[in-house]
Amino acid sequence: MSNIRSFFVAFLATSGTLLPAQTPTQIQPKPPAFDVASVKQNKSVGDGRSHIWSSSDNGNFKTQNVSMKGLLEFAYGMPQAQIVGTLDKVSVATFDIDAKLDEDSETRFDFARRTFSPHLSS
Repeated sequence: MSNIRSFFVAFLATSGTLLPAQTPTQIQPKPPAFDVASVKQNKSVGDGRSHIWSSSDNGNFKTQNVSMKGLLEFAYGMPQAQIVGTLDKVSVATFDIDAKLDEDSETRFDFARRTFSPHLSS
């Protein structure tokens, strides 16, 4: 009888290691979102200058006459020379953007930029 008891004690003690690991269900974070966003292709013939305004105080983000490469450069802190493989249309077309991040997205965007920028520039 004691052999059976010893067997069950040993079985119960090791059965936890035989079962697949259970992890608590993780809540997937919401993707970044804008409260309001307007994106329009800039077709004006101007002086060729581009501008990006970004406010860390209120989540406002605005561009004028900025290419997709320029947006990638700003978002990831990469020089445009390192952004390769884009279509000519993407490199030439410029956009005006007026957007307002929701508060939660602004925090996550700032964290992601600080976290990933050093890895992308090497």
